[in-house]
Amino acid sequence: MTWSISSLLAVTVGGGAGCLVRYLVSMLLGWTLGTSFPFGTLTVNAAGCLMMGLAARSFVAGDPWRLAIMIGFLGGMTTFSSFALELFLLFEQGRWSIAVSYGVVTQVLCVALLVLGWHLAPLLQGKIPLN
Repeated sequence: MTWSISSLLAVTVGGGAGCLVRYLVSMLLGWTLGTSFPFGTLTVNAAGCLMMGLAARSFVAGDPWRLAIMIGFLGGMTTFSSFALELFLLFEQGRWSIAVSYGVVTQVLCVALLVLGWHLAPLLQGKIPLN
């Protein structure tokens, strides 16, 4: 794998933007829906999986946007480590039903959205006629 200053910059800028989006979504959902369930983490992980499915099918290796979006932005925005910590804390607090529902919903939703993004990508690129 080769790297360059431009590839490092693309990942850095994309990652910063993804982190900012994650923070804003988490704050907004915390204010509007409350903090009893980790809606922010679930939302960014689900949206990130949909976008990863779209991006994985849209960009080819070597495309400079691939680095910025797939590694930088989506890597900064999605939060598997936050998901794992929140899941652990829910179990630790004895909130078993919320923990199990959060774990199952996150896994099923994120994989389903990744597959959806994968199949939507050709439509969005105009490769499949809509009529």
